[in-house]
Amino acid sequence: MNKVIKHVVSISFLLCIFFFTHSTVLAEESSLEDTSQINFPSYMREGAAAELGTNPQTQDDRKIVSVLGDSIGTYEGYTPWNIFYYYYCSQYMDVSETWWMHYIEANNMKLGVNESLGGSKVAWWEEDPSGYNSKQCMAAEERIERLDDNGTPDIILFFGGTNDIASTVLGEFLPGENIGDISTFKSAYQTALVRLKTHYPSAQIICLTPYYRDISSWSDTTNEDVDLYANSIIEICQYYGIQYVDLRYADIDEREDMCKSDYLHVNEKGHHKIWHMLQYNQPAFVSKGINILQNDKNIVRAEYQVYGASENTEYQWQVYDCNANSWILCTDWSNNSVFSYEPEKSGTYWLYCTAKNALGETVSGVTGISVVLQPIVIDGVCWLYQETEIQIGVAYSASSSSSLVRWQSYNLDTKKWNIISDWNTGNWSSWKPTKGNYWLHVEVKDDKGKIVSHTINFAVSRNYPVYINGKYQGPNPYGAGWLIGVSSNINPKQNYQYELLILDCNKYVSGDPNPWIYGTGLQKLSSGTVFWTTWNPPHNGYYWTYFRIYDEHDILVEDQCYGTLF
Repeated sequence: MNKVIKHVVSISFLLCIFFFTHSTVLAEESSLEDTSQINFPSYMREGAAAELGTNPQTQDDRKIVSVLGDSIGTYEGYTPWNIFYYYYCSQYMDVSETWWMHYIEANNMKLGVNESLGGSKVAWWEEDPSGYNSKQCMAAEERIERLDDNGTPDIILFFGGTNDIASTVLGEFLPGENIGDISTFKSAYQTALVRLKTHYPSAQIICLTPYYRDISSWSDTTNEDVDLYANSIIEICQYYGIQYVDLRYADIDEREDMCKSDYLHVNEKGHHKIWHMLQYNQPAFVSKGINILQNDKNIVRAEYQVYGASENTEYQWQVYDCNANSWILCTDWSNNSVFSYEPEKSGTYWLYCTAKNALGETVSGVTGISVVLQPIVIDGVCWLYQETEIQIGVAYSASSSSSLVRWQSYNLDTKKWNIISDWNTGNWSSWKPTKGNYWLHVEVKDDKGKIVSHTINFAVSRNYPVYINGKYQGPNPYGAGWLIGVSSNINPKQNYQYELLILDCNKYVSGDPNPWIYGTGLQKLSSGTVFWTTWNPPHNGYYWTYFRIYDEHDILVEDQCYGTLF
């Protein structure tokens, strides 16, 4: 009971005694024990029906709504109790902005009795320090019976439990038992529902749970305490088949939607969110702002965050160019809350999004962004010599991963361009040049079609993919004459053809028309990459040995000439 007493002092005293500077209108004091001295609002007094827009001479068949609650349901001139205060009044907000009157007017109904008493609980027990008596709790027969003083209600809005949190013992819910026991919360709430159903069997009863709030500055109750009492209300309502509205899902902000005097009573925005849950059984459609997910690599991605969105919510995005002072993009409506955009240029932009739910409600948000486009830049070219090719690569910086690369070479000896590899996403390519001098040229193109290029000089010392990697000529160790040989680095599928020719330099110099004095013809090897032949020089002198290799298509792929003296 120590915790109970502690919270009674912190909650009941503050809710019942504190003077609300913005809106509190103190009523004339009366005895707490004398519940008969109730100051009925003007709309309930005889002859005052016209004050609510009702002509006494005309039959009014609108549904009657009565309210049973605490200070969250009070309003000056509409709540009958003389004791303590009315929390809300015209100096603070119009009555049409209250959650209960908004519901009544939105559905073309009329108010019966607003039986709301500030600081009251659902339960009551002996020595309750709030100062109220057993006839002033919400489960009391007296309060429930007064709900039809202005016509039998068709709908009863029961909003209780806030003042019970952490002050009234929670107790146990024993279905159908302990009716009339109002000393614990669960038994008192069950008692209230049974009495409501008994007195008004044809009425639709709608119960509202307490909402989350932050009153840490003057109480140590937490939202875990709110859960205990809200879950109890739902449990009891489900047993009796009574409709309930769980205000914990109303997205009531613990600061922005609360009165700053206590951060317990909701302000106009909080009242609107309660009404929305009551009206549609879903939270109010509220903009939470646009969140920038990405603003780099020349891509902007953003998400519009909306509370109360459902799978049927649609979004429309617009982009405003602040530098050009014009709207430059408007998307179609879609179910995607995430938006991707690739600006054409650097600058400042507004992202504006409108969201629309299935009820036709719309909210919108806007945010500004500064975009700095990253230009495509070639950082350098590199190469790696391989056995059968030269690997060439380019390093570049670009905003898009979908940039394309193209390689070309220009043979300075033949004055011809050759495409090494056409546009593709890889930044490495395989080059198989012949011996010679080249310009090696690389181009990089971004996804918007912008191209940058880089060119370097490149000398190739041998042919690719095949080259002569060995030559031999000398006395034949196995017999007469000279042994001459040539080898290549590769011989794919033994399809290469080898040839050896010898030119007599004396004949060539003397002008002899037949200086070539020896030739093997094209020869294939059954295995390996080495071709051998023997030759007997006709005389001593200078000779050229000429080695040639052809591919399977009889195309010369490599040749070398070697001078010697026999």
